[in-house]
Amino acid sequence: MIADMTGRLVSPITVGRRLELDATEHALDGAIAGAPVHLVIAGEAGVGKSRLVGELSRSAADRGMLVVRGACANLGEGGMPY
Repeated sequence: MIADMTGRLVSPITVGRRLELDATEHALDGAIAGAPVHLVIAGEAGVGKSRLVGELSRSAADRGMLVVRGACANLGEGGMPY
């Protein structure tokens, strides 16, 4: 029973991110039209960056775009320079 409750629960409704969602949709429109697009998603821990990227990825996939996702390697203490 506990194993059934260990999954991640995410609301299907995104709250308080209309400006950001509109900006990502605008970027997708540009990319579909052939314009080069680059987005930087930044913010403090816990503000919803992963959720925003998830919504962007879903929207891109729904529009028929190929979505490729990467992640940073956890190397312990300290960060790697870009």
